[in-house]
Amino acid sequence: MTSKEELRQIRDITIEIQSLEESLLELETRITRITPILSDMPSGSGADSDKMATGVIHLIEMKKERADSINRLRSHQKKCEKIVLGLTSSIYRIILLDHYFDNKSLQEIADKTSYSYRHICRMHGEALREYETIKRWQDMSYSNVQN
Repeated sequence: MTSKEELRQIRDITIEIQSLEESLLELETRITRITPILSDMPSGSGADSDKMATGVIHLIEMKKERADSINRLRSHQKKCEKIVLGLTSSIYRIILLDHYFDNKSLQEIADKTSYSYRHICRMHGEALREYETIKRWQDMSYSNVQN
């Protein structure tokens, strides 16, 4: 996977995390909304309460799975952000953070920084090459530590 593809994934990850967080809130609401109906009338069996308990257990398991997914995605996001923050030029960091993490267009970044659009495009390419170099170096360091 190229650096550009990896960073483009960050946009999708951000959207996926937001979706999972919304889903978590909905599950939390469902779990807390489930309340037994109290009645003076005798009930035949505990089948209803068993269904409710099973439902609550299922919702709690789903909540845990979504929370685990969010943590895994955030971990990948932080790994990529750490590489970006390791770039030597502050403008390179601004370009990659704004473009991939904040979903801004290169034109918006050009307007914000007072560089021309063409210059931002050129620096974007340079920033991606430096990102790739740092990523390879970190991967090599990691593989040397494992051996």
